[in-house]
Amino acid sequence: MVLHPAAPFLAEHIPGADRSPRMPLPATASRSLLYVSTSLVPRRDADAIIAELVASSRRHNQRAQITGALMYSERHFVQIIEGPPIAIGSLLARLDIDPRHRDLCILYDADNHPRRFADWSLAYFGPDRLIAPYIEAALARGGAPEAAVLIDAIAAFAAAADGTAHDAG
Repeated sequence: MVLHPAAPFLAEHIPGADRSPRMPLPATASRSLLYVSTSLVPRRDADAIIAELVASSRRHNQRAQITGALMYSERHFVQIIEGPPIAIGSLLARLDIDPRHRDLCILYDADNHPRRFADWSLAYFGPDRLIAPYIEAALARGGAPEAAVLIDAIAAFAAAADGTAHDAG
């Protein structure tokens, strides 16, 4: 796991948006983290593998009071996770050893950050090549503007899919 050099800067410069939660959320501090990783999922098996990943993640996230969004571009995973700092730390440790991906790179990590995906235990919109350029730009340039655009793109997918995406949250 690599902490991207821009992560501390991003924590101070990306505002959150309040949303009414469908699931009860703790009043405790929330940690928000964005990472990108390289997928090791064979394309021919991706639908089944990711469907199981999403289902098990939603169950875990609801128990751990974690919210967020996952996107898959066939080459990369990008995920925003939000929740109690201890729960996020535990999840990050599991993600770091997950055999379905490698090269986990943290682009953004902030404490006491408002949840942007409070309505979702895990929002997932299916494989999407439209997100790939945002991922590539964030990894290549590593700056706050690229990561902010990536976060905003994921939030736009969630807003567009609100009520129709794949989360029973």
